[in-house]
Amino acid sequence: MATKRNKLQMFTMRAKVHTIKPRLAKCGADMTRVRFINEEEKQLSMTDERIEKAIR
Repeated sequence: MATKRNKLQMFTMRAKVHTIKPRLAKCGADMTRVRFINEEEKQLSMTDERIEKAIR
């Protein structure tokens, strides 16, 4: 059995709703382990604290 891991991926919010979430769910992903960061509120940078929160 494969080791479960969290997933962090960058994409547009439109892709999240119409593409990413449905594809992950169809593949049997544990959606409680998938994290999304909304860049519409604030642009993301490599030092953004939201990244650290998402991967914990």
